[in-house]
Amino acid sequence: ILTSFTPCVLPLLPITLLVIGVGHHRERRHNFGLAVMLTLGMMVTYAMMGSFAEVLGLQLGFLFQNEWVLGLIILFFLVMSAAMFELIHLQVPLWLRNLLMTLGGKGPLGAFLAGISMGFLAAPCVGPVMGALLAFVGLTQNVWLGFLLLCSFALGMGTLFIIVGTFYGQL
Repeated sequence: ILTSFTPCVLPLLPITLLVIGVGHHRERRHNFGLAVMLTLGMMVTYAMMGSFAEVLGLQLGFLFQNEWVLGLIILFFLVMSAAMFELIHLQVPLWLRNLLMTLGGKGPLGAFLAGISMGFLAAPCVGPVMGALLAFVGLTQNVWLGFLLLCSFALGMGTLFIIVGTFYGQL
């Protein structure tokens, strides 16, 4: 849940909700449904990342015993930490951002597709947490653990979207 409050996820909250069709003039039930579909889209993205990390961990587990690979992982965490403290600026490439922003639209399907793209767009913002989760999943070599762990991560991130989306008119 706390990862939703990062400086690059929190400002996306009202914009994303408006793009998928949440509004103060809508019924609370409608807004809730759209916010849930957005969260489900994020869950699909993160669950795929978790499963992919497990597959890579299973096939490439011997690499985690190599000093160079461990050094690169440490370097990755240092770069992500520096980005989190805004010492450096990381951004998704412009062509990929433009492609992901064309997904989505109004309605349940649009909200679901927006959630899928939101998962990719928010990934750099929550990079240190996401990187740690993916590395852990890769080391455990358990596909179900990876799937469930990243689904729960997405549900935690989506909780704020669901709350704000549901009570959008009142807030």
